[in-house]
Amino acid sequence: MKKKRVHTTWFERDDGLSDEQIKERGKAMERKIAMAKKKANGEKGSGSKKVKMEKLRPLLEKGGMTAEQLMKELGGITRLALKNAILKVMIDTKKVYDVPGLYGKAPGNINFTEFGIRIPTKRLKDHFKKGDEFSLKIDKGTIVLNKL
Repeated sequence: MKKKRVHTTWFERDDGLSDEQIKERGKAMERKIAMAKKKANGEKGSGSKKVKMEKLRPLLEKGGMTAEQLMKELGGITRLALKNAILKVMIDTKKVYDVPGLYGKAPGNINFTEFGIRIPTKRLKDHFKKGDEFSLKIDKGTIVLNKL
């Protein structure tokens, strides 16, 4: 006699899955359906940190803040979230806001190679100039460069 398949919450049981895995899949499917219902009703989900648009607009109109300052002021949001929020404000107000540090390329990372350590000049430009001499000191697991 052939074994009859038993339906679980949202899908047929796959014999390779444990009961716990099947329950997790069912819960995930229920969350997706609940989110789809919310979207259909016009409600917003509880995504990661939301940008407070009512707080962003006055900050942009006041001006003088960099991207890093705005990200901290809005609760530690990411640069991408800030870019998207500023674009939404610009579309709504039909004004262009220039935020220093928003679209510029971030300084490169320090690379460790077989020849040594490579530090991009953008990281050092505030502290050293071309032709400066410096001493190298290793202190408690950190590398310290001191100008001579």
